[in-house]
Amino acid sequence: PGASPPAHCPVPYPRWTPPATPFMLVNAGVGRKALRGALARGDAVQLHPGVYIATDALCSDPADRHGQNALARQVRTPHLVASHHTAALAHGLPLLNPERSAEGPPRFTRAPAPGARSTRTVAVRPLPPEHLTDIPSGPLAGLRLTSPARTAIDLAAEVDLPEALMLVDAIARHSAAARTASRQLRGVVSDRVLAAAVRPLVRARVVRTHWNVRASRALELADPRRESPGESLSFGYIALSGLPLPQCQAPIETDDGVKWVDFDWPEFGVSGECHGAIKYDGSLGDTEGVLVAEAARLHAVQRAGRHVVPWDVRGMLFNPYAVVDEISRRLQANGWRRAKPRLLRLISGCSTAEVARTTREKMVSAFMVM
Repeated sequence: PGASPPAHCPVPYPRWTPPATPFMLVNAGVGRKALRGALARGDAVQLHPGVYIATDALCSDPADRHGQNALARQVRTPHLVASHHTAALAHGLPLLNPERSAEGPPRFTRAPAPGARSTRTVAVRPLPPEHLTDIPSGPLAGLRLTSPARTAIDLAAEVDLPEALMLVDAIARHSAAARTASRQLRGVVSDRVLAAAVRPLVRARVVRTHWNVRASRALELADPRRESPGESLSFGYIALSGLPLPQCQAPIETDDGVKWVDFDWPEFGVSGECHGAIKYDGSLGDTEGVLVAEAARLHAVQRAGRHVVPWDVRGMLFNPYAVVDEISRRLQANGWRRAKPRLLRLISGCSTAEVARTTREKMVSAFMVM
């Protein structure tokens, strides 16, 4: 006991622990044998050809795993900047189908250079310094990506209007909230506040694509008063359907004080309410109390003479034109007349008959092959 091992017995090397961030062998400080051993033991995995990470550092969240794959490619190709859906996932911006985006390959933008050409996953476009940022901490620390405003305008130029409004409204509301209290982003908002809200988006336009019909229409309709992605999504489908555009977050004078509604068509006496899960998942307090208060609010609005059309955000997500049709019937019952029945083809690219029977997934598929 306590005796030293015989001189002929080699002292074993401590087992190498792979880094918890994406790395290349040339920067790991060990040889190929140590790396092969770590891979064989399952201590490390390959994220991208020639780029590895410690197995226990892999993110379980699909969006974070997508970001890690983007970071791994940046390790090998430093001039790439994560953008589009990849940047949106990293920033936490609302997307119509984040799961599908996370499953797809990362997308990047690189600055123009001799011989550089855009591909399906890499766009060659100017990247002003003010359009760039990075993730300071967490599993994606060091990821270089486009700013939230540049990310939103990049995507607004590609996606359908409902999803584009989800993105640009989120940027507009964040920008406006830095200048005014959120409770003041209701009813009539000054032109100064509205202009300040969309200014980051306007400044993010650097290429012709950012001025196309999709992006221009989204910026035209951007509004910081819409309080949730569900409201933005709903407004987008209402606009696509050719219905009169409602006022957002409008005040209604009732016998129980001023009540606010998500959408209002005062000339037709119709209001719309988009219900999201946050009202019922306990985030706003006791669920029963929230439901009682919500019912009391809607009853007060109805007593004020408004016909309220409620819908669930899931209905607008999976069967939007059924919801739009219900709104249309109520507006027509209250005096609105459409000069010529139609659904705008401006953004969707589908005929009236096609849109009427197409679910959200079919619309996305149709867009992808355009």
